[in-house]
Amino acid sequence: MWGAVVSTVALGVSIRLSIVHFIISAASTAMIVHVMLVDKKMDATLRAIDMLDGIRPYASVLVLVCVALYACDALGWRIPAVRRGVVKTATAHPLPLGPEPEEA
Repeated sequence: MWGAVVSTVALGVSIRLSIVHFIISAASTAMIVHVMLVDKKMDATLRAIDMLDGIRPYASVLVLVCVALYACDALGWRIPAVRRGVVKTATAHPLPLGPEPEEA
């Protein structure tokens, strides 16, 4: 559950990380539902419990892939040494802090 909470920061960063967030949230929800269903086994929920038991290994791999994408995105864009290709430097400061020139 904490992974889904922490990944909400990704919603403001990019579309790809937003999709990763929703995948982690769905996996977290499925885990919570599974725990709640196993707690009180009823005849009507046995099929859902079996399905969630069957997809557990695949969900683990999916969450690990999402974490790898998140880490790659976080490290690849922030550290220029990790980037591939030529690193471009800005010639002017993107936010000038000096006074604006007056127009005539």
